[in-house]
Amino acid sequence: VVSTVVKFKLNKFDIDWNKVENFSNKMFKNKRKKISNKLVLSNTIINNFHNKRVEELNINELINIYDFF
Repeated sequence: VVSTVVKFKLNKFDIDWNKVENFSNKMFKNKRKKISNKLVLSNTIINNFHNKRVEELNINELINIYDFF
């Protein structure tokens, strides 16, 4: 019998859970609304997303919005 032991190294991330909770409450509260009606953000990167709804965004776009949140 050939066997190996696999050891996983866990990464520790500092996550601001208040920021995550606030972001998720504002973004996913009413998915039918456009982002421009939910958030007031003045950034050129986020201005590209103003006419979209949350379900139209991909994960990278959500991460970009979260970074500026």
